[in-house]
Amino acid sequence: MGLGRSAIALLLEEAALRPFSGKIATLGRQTIGANAEQIKAEFKRFGVVPKHEPTTVTDDQLFRMMGFSGVESIDNDDYENATHILDLNQNSMPPQILGQFDVVLDGGTLEHVFHVPNALRNALSLLKPGGRIIFLSPSTNHVDHGFYMFSPTLFMDYLLTNGFSIQTFYFIRYSLNSRKRWRAYAYERDSFRHFSIGSLDSRPYMNFVVATKIPGATIDKIPQQTFYLDQWANKTALRTTGRFARLETILSRIPGALDLAIAVWPLVARRGRWGLRYVGDF
Repeated sequence: MGLGRSAIALLLEEAALRPFSGKIATLGRQTIGANAEQIKAEFKRFGVVPKHEPTTVTDDQLFRMMGFSGVESIDNDDYENATHILDLNQNSMPPQILGQFDVVLDGGTLEHVFHVPNALRNALSLLKPGGRIIFLSPSTNHVDHGFYMFSPTLFMDYLLTNGFSIQTFYFIRYSLNSRKRWRAYAYERDSFRHFSIGSLDSRPYMNFVVATKIPGATIDKIPQQTFYLDQWANKTALRTTGRFARLETILSRIPGALDLAIAVWPLVARRGRWGLRYVGDF
């Protein structure tokens, strides 16, 4: 797994809002894809004072710079010298590490684990009361990167069903060019309610989620997708309706119009349409 400059920027925005301390567990060791000067610049950008300033930065050093006093990692194999050699596919984690961490970070592991429900429960079970789970997980256009690509609704519905408080949820459009900033849009429960299949462009997208384990939170409640809960509650048949569906129908009758609309979607989204609000570049 790896954290480039933009991913580090996202973590530092969170650190600026809610400072890090205590122990962090990462799912997999994290390869750091930024040099010391770039990392220092991101600390300065978000007003976070690093605890120390090494000339080279490893994952352990980076997290200690962010304020953590303990850094541990979990992996299925010892090839990167993880702290705990554990399989997230299993039904549970060893009792000695349950509830031991202030932050659990998935910087790109969940998509590689076949049993996603078990992996989600296992990750959340590591948190102390008041601890934070952070996901950086791929969404569209990541074919064969892992077993899965995740719609944002998976994290939103699972975390809210289990009583977690979501502080940050970004749907991120990015480039494989590491010099280009990631573009973040705020994701809310109805962001894609009127979105149709094929409405995104050719860029890869990912989810960035920060959620807190508050009193009464659970890990084992099975969510139903919010979209269908609303349908069932309103006793309304699932059908294509609304102004976006009508617009799509009209554009589909004009040669090339629908493709053009999809191509300029990011610019439209930046102005707050299509249910997504532009947040900033990271």
